[in-house]
Amino acid sequence: MTRPPMTSLPFPIDGPPTTTLPTPTVLPPTTALPFPALQPPAMTLSPTSGPTTGSIGCTSYVPVPSQRILGGMADWCNTNCRLGYCPPSYCICVRYLKKQTKKNKQSSLTLQMFRCKKVGLADGHGRLRDPPSRSSAWRENFLTPPDYNDMEGFCGGFERQWLVNKGKCGICGDPYDERVKPHEAPGGLFATGTIVRTYVQGQTIPVKIEITAKHKGHYKFKLCPNNNVLKDPTQECFDRFPLSFISNEGIVSRKVFVDPIPQGMFPTRLMLPPDVTCSQCIIQWTYVAGNRWGDCSNGTQALGCGPQETFRACSDVAIFPAGAVPVATTVQPLPPTTGIPCTNYVAAPGRRMIPGMTEWCKKNCPGTNCSPEFCVCSDA
Repeated sequence: MTRPPMTSLPFPIDGPPTTTLPTPTVLPPTTALPFPALQPPAMTLSPTSGPTTGSIGCTSYVPVPSQRILGGMADWCNTNCRLGYCPPSYCICVRYLKKQTKKNKQSSLTLQMFRCKKVGLADGHGRLRDPPSRSSAWRENFLTPPDYNDMEGFCGGFERQWLVNKGKCGICGDPYDERVKPHEAPGGLFATGTIVRTYVQGQTIPVKIEITAKHKGHYKFKLCPNNNVLKDPTQECFDRFPLSFISNEGIVSRKVFVDPIPQGMFPTRLMLPPDVTCSQCIIQWTYVAGNRWGDCSNGTQALGCGPQETFRACSDVAIFPAGAVPVATTVQPLPPTTGIPCTNYVAAPGRRMIPGMTEWCKKNCPGTNCSPEFCVCSDA
């Protein structure tokens, strides 16, 4: 038994390579694969790589749950399993039944679409630049961990999102089935609680999206008044506060369509709710690409219909009462205290001239980590 070097796949290869099978050639994923292409071993092919009774053979492979955290693993499975090396402890086959019933016809059509195009690689890329997302804040000189793949918040890739997780995605673009999500609290490396922008309620704010590939589609924004940098909310919170865009001509809409033009910056404006204030609100950006062929709601098929690749990103902001002047500042989360929790907050000395600031502190600070730059405890 030989073991690959430390930069190779983190498991041994059973048996010496064979010359009777072609050498796999792995397509490079969007990020560097943490292991090289494997040589097929001198053994009988894995049962998961051939057809079985009642199926049309395996056309798609996915990592087992314990291996899905590895970047590029889905592409590795798809390439090497088809060439004969498919360890069942690392990759599994997703099969498609020939027979359709009325109940499963729609899902079968969707699965057929997966077979028409190799999945797992991103159709394109994008990032939220203003307000800077948790993964991109370092680009704006915030002292946050750098995420050099901040344009890849695509829910783990099309295959993982739709084939494994049934269309679900983490609130900030991480794979839904990942136990510790890098961009979510608690536990996420990039979920530092850094407040990157401060606004006032009802304000029209500038936003900027960077699309780094040409792939059509549309994007939208939602808001969640979370007020707890140590624990992120569920998607239901965002769904209660969809945000509206406003164009230079005053046209209001809930989504913006991306023109089929080369990549670049897409500036626009958002209207914040007039009745929401928060010590920590999360702005969620969702970008749904439009490069895949699928079934439309009117019974036809077209490009952009059906399941599409999805991107998400989250930005942590604060929203102050009307009359307050937003300031450009970085608010780092405070460490948990071990003493008696504060029950009464007032505006910090430098903020007491802002109308409504003390009321804002009383409402938003109890039970959370309020920055002393804005609010202080007044318990006796």
